[in-house]
Amino acid sequence: MEVTFISSLEMERGVPVKFQNRVLSYGIAGAIIFRAVMILLGTATIQRSIGSPLLSIMG
Repeated sequence: MEVTFISSLEMERGVPVKFQNRVLSYGIAGAIIFRAVMILLGTATIQRSIGSPLLSIMG
């Protein structure tokens, strides 16, 4: 999904051909880093809320 979004931005914004590969690479790297950060934050949140009634309800 992210790759399609970044590709559409490249076409819409008129990124010069010589920079398109770099922009796409930065977009993919950014998506991977953002996912890793969200996974780490989610894991930390779950570990802190062990024993919480809400966690028991959610499974």
